[in-house]
Amino acid sequence: MTAAADDTFASLAARYGTTPARLERINRRGQRDPLTPGETVVVYADPARATR
Repeated sequence: MTAAADDTFASLAARYGTTPARLERINRRGQRDPLTPGETVVVYADPARATR
């Protein structure tokens, strides 16, 4: 997926039913390394838990 201007690992994790730590690990990022708009983010999520 492509990150929007207001996306964070926490907001994406809530949307896709996972944790911010898992998304950071999958994308090889740290807590202090924010997303930038237009950046590609890999999300592995259980479709049954995703809110969108």
